[in-house]
Amino acid sequence: MNFQIKRVNFNFKLAHYYIVILILNNKSVNINGNKITYSVKKSNKAKYVRLKINLDGEIHLIVPRFVSISQAEELMFIKNKAILKNYQNIQNKLRKFYFLGNELKVVTGNNLRQSKTSLILDNKLLILNTNKVENIRKLYNDWLKKEAERYIPKRVEYFSGKAGFVYNKVVIRGQKNRWGSCSSNGTLSFNYKLMYFNNKIIDYVVVHELCHLKEMNHSKKFWKLVEAIMPDYKIHKHQLGLFLN
Repeated sequence: MNFQIKRVNFNFKLAHYYIVILILNNKSVNINGNKITYSVKKSNKAKYVRLKINLDGEIHLIVPRFVSISQAEELMFIKNKAILKNYQNIQNKLRKFYFLGNELKVVTGNNLRQSKTSLILDNKLLILNTNKVENIRKLYNDWLKKEAERYIPKRVEYFSGKAGFVYNKVVIRGQKNRWGSCSSNGTLSFNYKLMYFNNKIIDYVVVHELCHLKEMNHSKKFWKLVEAIMPDYKIHKHQLGLFLN
């Protein structure tokens, strides 16, 4: 089969919903002196070549079954400036600290409060009880997960009561590729990193997953259900998508 680069669409997007049939890890490309490591995933559901960056900053080149890996990588070189810019932008975001839509200033020190490992002030200042730089990200993530466990189930309860949804349980996790999911047994799973975002974006993801209890798809009927509960959901959906783009 002949292959033409110009006929292949190339998008940056969060890795999501692909059945992978081949994985090649730890490949690398040098772009303007910057070494970028990536993995190649051959997918039988992908329709075009995509470069995806997950919530840990890992890069995956998603390749349709009808496109060779070498052809997909050739496209990477053609798009190298866009790749580098997007990669650096996302890495910069992932190095920062966020809470409910605000970028946090992190202050560290020992014995700030003996009973607290972390303390948030005015949603903009995070005090971590450590002097070790290597502990900061872990302490932040641990604190963020606890905040998610406290906050997100309350929003699920609110919207389920408002719209008449019945769910099994809420689980807070640290997924790499999803903000949330809904299982067939009614278990709702949410990524604790949703706490990066403002209340409206978190509510959108909560409503989105609750709607899957009635529609396990992304059909027009599903989106109408989402819109009935949150008429301005498209704004928050768009804002969420901008984080990894």
